[in-house]
Amino acid sequence: MNYKKSVRQAIENFSKKNEPSLTVKRNKRPEKDLVKQILQLAPTLGLNLHCIESKAVFSQKLNRYISQQAQSGYPDLSGNNQIGQALYIEIKAPGKRSSLRALQREFLLKKIDQNCFAACVDSFELLRETYQEWLNAENKKAILVRRLPRALDKNETINFF
Repeated sequence: MNYKKSVRQAIENFSKKNEPSLTVKRNKRPEKDLVKQILQLAPTLGLNLHCIESKAVFSQKLNRYISQQAQSGYPDLSGNNQIGQALYIEIKAPGKRSSLRALQREFLLKKIDQNCFAACVDSFELLRETYQEWLNAENKKAILVRRLPRALDKNETINFF
């Protein structure tokens, strides 16, 4: 097969493989749905939250991927409450809080140590419950540390199925 023919064949194969009607999204990213829900409902708790995009993003203008700007372990949401206390929230898919990575847990623990609200949640209900308990607690740090899941070791894997 000559060079032009092999390139043409490769392009055809790629086009067939990546045709929008044939591609099936394997990972539906339930975290994104939960992030949207929390951002919509956060004002009911008096929280002002913002989503932090921490993965590489494709730039149309530059025609390439731009690497993340957030440090490793930075949580999905950050913001403040009505009296200015800082909030850091790591979002996990429902039932997957155990997938918290060591860098994420370390970041949250540092923020807890600085008297911030920092939590890992897998539902709005858990966020509300944790936040209300934190507001009413005398030992706020202990509440948050107790509610953090154990982090995965580097060699550990999770079986989601």
